[in-house]
Amino acid sequence: MTQTQGQPRSFGAARLLTFRRRHRLTHAREFQAVFAAKLRKSAGPLTVFAHPTDRAEPRLGLSIGKRVGIAVVRNRLKRQLREAFRHTREELPRPSEEGSYDLVVSSRPHAALAQTEYRKLFADAVRRAHKEHVKRQRRDAPEDKA
Repeated sequence: MTQTQGQPRSFGAARLLTFRRRHRLTHAREFQAVFAAKLRKSAGPLTVFAHPTDRAEPRLGLSIGKRVGIAVVRNRLKRQLREAFRHTREELPRPSEEGSYDLVVSSRPHAALAQTEYRKLFADAVRRAHKEHVKRQRRDAPEDKA
């Protein structure tokens, strides 16, 4: 494969859209920590649980139960959700300058949606969870009475 004249090679954009191990929640204790944070927002059939961390990149975990459908349906939904995460990862809000969120997505049974719809629903739920996190931080912050 040769480079055509006048067109630079660009691998940067493709690298941003990868879904590597560092972008995943892999252990039960990581899922439990996210659920224990009690920061949950729903958008359409999706429910997003969020937990602020000091990691540089957000991580995704999927919790898709059997009530969503047969294995083929569940696996298709998980692929769609991973794709939504990959494409919106750079735009997701951050709890702090150097931190990000661990996210777990669950779903209720529903008819399959288009990829763009999953992206919108996912991003909306994460933005609302972030807004709730900021609200809680302000509420729990000690007030200066000087």
